Amino acid sequence: MNSITSLIRKSVITLTVPLSLVIAILLALSATAQFFNPIQAELMPLFGLFFPVFFILTFLSLIALILLSNRFAFVLLFLLVTVTPLALFYVGRNQAGMGNSNNLLTMNVHGFRGHGNSGSMLENASNIAELIKSSNPDFVCLQEFRSWTGDIVSDIETFAGLTGLNHFSHSIYWPKGGRASDIHLIISRYPIIKYGPVNARTGRNLGHFADIDSPEGVFRLVSVHLVSFSLDKTEITMLGQGEIMDRENVRKYAPRLSGKLTNTFRIRAMETEDLLQFTNKSALPLVLAGDFNDTPASFMHRSLRKAGLTDTHPRFGKGIGATYAGRLPLLRIDYVFLSPAFEAGTSNVVRTKLSDHYPLIVTFGKRKPL
Repeated sequence: MNSITSLIRKSVITLTVPLSLVIAILLALSATAQFFNPIQAELMPLFGLFFPVFFILTFLSLIALILLSNRFAFVLLFLLVTVTPLALFYVGRNQAGMGNSNNLLTMNVHGFRGHGNSGSMLENASNIAELIKSSNPDFVCLQEFRSWTGDIVSDIETFAGLTGLNHFSHSIYWPKGGRASDIHLIISRYPIIKYGPVNARTGRNLGHFADIDSPEGVFRLVSVHLVSFSLDKTEITMLGQGEIMDRENVRKYAPRLSGKLTNTFRIRAMETEDLLQFTNKSALPLVLAGDFNDTPASFMHRSLRKAGLTDTHPRFGKGIGATYAGRLPLLRIDYVFLSPAFEAGTSNVVRTKLSDHYPLIVTFGKRKPL
């Protein structure tokens, strides 16, 4: 009987250790992806996209190896400890901050197409406006705002009126397109004294800025929307449910999907550089909010951190900070970044499916002198 038990144990170890090694390598690659510019290393960002999945799988492998009393568990433990600082960017620690004088809501409204419902654009826009009004923000940043009547200016005025806020400005996504299909929109409780688009080398406006005369002084608010993957429903389903590993799907979809992802990562890296060139020219305190379409394990996130901007959710948020409401789990792609002049108070992801993105609400204020 002991020989049978020993044989089973050896067989399990023979299977578990190599699999754990592969998972550990994938975790290490995903954790280091943030250090590589996708323009030069186009495959690395693909690993970073799945960092939470590899982290969880490595943790489960660690438990299995501990139960099997295998020494390779120490390697996995060391790796998990090493990458934990990055993992903490996905989870809010719910600390209480001092910056609570301003309330900001940011949301990608998905062209008011809703999510999982059949409501009209007007109904979805009204529901989002009601959510904003009930949240009582001082500032609102909206991405993918789309006209439901064909008159974008009239629709902006109507929407802003429903929120109860009086000041607003916007920029269109594609200046050369002529007609404003989607726009970046900023709405404010306080006067906007200057505004304009944030241009990218691609010819697209990656965002919109507004200099706001708030009670704490003038600051620059930037609503950001970096380029998205534009995946279709089949591709999202495959990634979200692991069906990309099916042999037939690999043959049929993998080349197209890989090309789409790597090309988007390159463009997003360019837009990140353009965004930082824009913000570096500002003498005003900065707040960047919106849909950055990339995870904390990305070149984008590390670049903004290196520039001195603070991601508000890891410290002041609560629980898992995922902001994508679609079928890809654990995707944290919407952020509020603060320049050193500001400090946050709270960060809250609102789990309401009015769009394929959850709203993010952050309180912040001027940093108190030590």
